[in-house]
Amino acid sequence: MRPPPQPAQGATAAIKEDVSVEPGEVVVVSASMQDARQLQQQAAALGLQEHVLFVGYLSRDTSLSDCYCAADAFVFASNTETQGLVLIEAMAQGVPVVSTAVRGTKDILKPGCGALVAEEDVDDFAAKVTTVLGDDALRGELAAQARGYAREWSDDTFAERMLGFYRDVIHSAGACQESSA
Repeated sequence: MRPPPQPAQGATAAIKEDVSVEPGEVVVVSASMQDARQLQQQAAALGLQEHVLFVGYLSRDTSLSDCYCAADAFVFASNTETQGLVLIEAMAQGVPVVSTAVRGTKDILKPGCGALVAEEDVDDFAAKVTTVLGDDALRGELAAQARGYAREWSDDTFAERMLGFYRDVIHSAGACQESSA
């Protein structure tokens, strides 16, 4: 077993190991300029520069949604993500996810959520990416799961949960007052 990829190396490490890139296939990488430089060097060293498109930071208000919609899968190799919001954004667009489950992502990624969860191991990560990209039926199943699961994280769903919580607190407070009277 090889050590896990470093945050900025995960995606290209997975491609290097097991994913064969066919003519016309493109991996789109949205990353900060600092990470992008390192990833561009890795892609060039692997001979993948014609198959990797670096788009920099994408605005959530415009181009990010388009990028999600154009994707066959959202591949997320970061082991420093604190919230996992990008996973939910991808899932809301019906995009299957391949990710590790560490820090904030482990709170997001559950069975049936539209994702394949990889171990922090390059071989396992690459195998899961290959599986999702090579299996149309699985991709379709994961996409449907992803859409449904993302709805569980919507503003309306969270508002209902909060209302329920406050109703329970008020009900409990009322019961306490009645028993002390």
